[in-house]
Amino acid sequence: MGYGLPPDQTVAKKVVVTDDNWNMLYEAAPGNMTRELYERYLERLAQTEADIIAVDMAIPDLCFYKSQVSEWWGQYPEEYPVPASWNVFHNFKSLIEAGEDPGEILVSTLHRQGRTVVAGVRTNDCYGHPQLRTRWEKQHPQWLIPDSSFFDYAIAEVREHRLAIVQEILQNYDVDGIQLDFTRNIRVLSSPDKADLLTDFVRRVRDLVNEAAARKGKKMLLGAILAWEMKVLDDHGIDYEAWIKEGLLDYVIASERSFADGNVRVRPWTKLVEGTQCEVYPSLHGDVGDETVGSGTDRVPARAYLTMPQIRAAAVNFYDQGADGIAFYNFYQSYHDTKYPLLKQLRDPAALGSYDRHYFSCRLTRFGKGGWLRIRLEPQADPHERKTFRFYVGEKLSKDTATLAFKARGMAPDDELVVDINGTEIPAENWTLPDPLELIQIPTGIETRMSGSTFFYWRTPISTPPLRVGYNKISFRRTKTSFLSQKITIAEIEILVKGDLP
Repeated sequence: MGYGLPPDQTVAKKVVVTDDNWNMLYEAAPGNMTRELYERYLERLAQTEADIIAVDMAIPDLCFYKSQVSEWWGQYPEEYPVPASWNVFHNFKSLIEAGEDPGEILVSTLHRQGRTVVAGVRTNDCYGHPQLRTRWEKQHPQWLIPDSSFFDYAIAEVREHRLAIVQEILQNYDVDGIQLDFTRNIRVLSSPDKADLLTDFVRRVRDLVNEAAARKGKKMLLGAILAWEMKVLDDHGIDYEAWIKEGLLDYVIASERSFADGNVRVRPWTKLVEGTQCEVYPSLHGDVGDETVGSGTDRVPARAYLTMPQIRAAAVNFYDQGADGIAFYNFYQSYHDTKYPLLKQLRDPAALGSYDRHYFSCRLTRFGKGGWLRIRLEPQADPHERKTFRFYVGEKLSKDTATLAFKARGMAPDDELVVDINGTEIPAENWTLPDPLELIQIPTGIETRMSGSTFFYWRTPISTPPLRVGYNKISFRRTKTSFLSQKITIAEIEILVKGDLP
């Protein structure tokens, strides 16, 4: 199958799933959540068979348990008029009023399913809504980062309050660790010069985890979800390197902010953790984008959800860069539960080549440049105008099984493009368009035909070379302009690889 892995990548990988709890409480009937129904949601989550399941218990001051040091969802529902949160508040409140402990239900249910359960603690979030601030937050606006709605970890009182929440979770619930989420909002310090204060906070969380582990007589974990782009962390005083070198973290989830992307740089993380016990799990979100090239009409939905072939392709890329596993975020049950039993495929890197893979790019990384993948060529042909996109492929490919494709809006039959991969031009005769009657599955889940589409869908067999294992460049030049004389927009660059298993 032309799929090769370095010798150290033949070992089993781990699967980590983070669920935000809000999602489960939001989906249930308004105000009718029961223990039985909550357990059913958790049992469905356990079908991922993940090695680690992290479920948010604090975000960071509204808690998904009956907190005594902070507030819990539904404690003051009349004070939180955000419509999207109405279900969450009232469903959580119904559990409390029935005498249930949501934190105990969470941990015990997942433990019964044989899962390792870590408590997710967001460092700064509250969904960005000032209306969702707790009374403690409303009482201390002087501790906010200037010109923001987020609290400053350079303030001792902020650190102490958030540490008290972590300690309460560890004391009251039989969790297997803590996961700190720094991606919901990257701003946690008023100045990057105060990085040592944030490091002290992480160090003290580690101490609390170690104390709980000694008390309970079991190994416990401390992980962190961090922006995959290290410069972003440096700019915000998040001293990830010190945390890893000091042995504070058992794992790092290197993550994008909102969408899945298999092109993120993972190798800097895997090189950084060499010689330590810290593992690296690059993360995928449940969406690949909400403005794909086929979006924007009445019959085409705006959001595209991650597919298993796309997950496998991303895993290949991550493992080629030395990742210890793969993580998932916002992998909502409503859209992804049919994939949950399939995630175990990802533990065996060598087996991934037997299944279909789909390398897909429709947007640029938010922690990189951000924005949508739109390569625009001017109306008039210009031999010097060469637009390039960089993408990763972590395996060798064969023309027998691999197809390179892209979509071109604004293109007419008389327009001519020159496309090259890593400087090697792909001959014009190698490119084909689908038959007008052939159904094309676009990423948003709609099937369309070329005859009724607003874009051309170009395809060609592709192999290694001209592709290489690692980062590649695809470039476009316009050499002839049709009578329409309009801009061409290139979008949704993809490589589809056929496996021999369903």
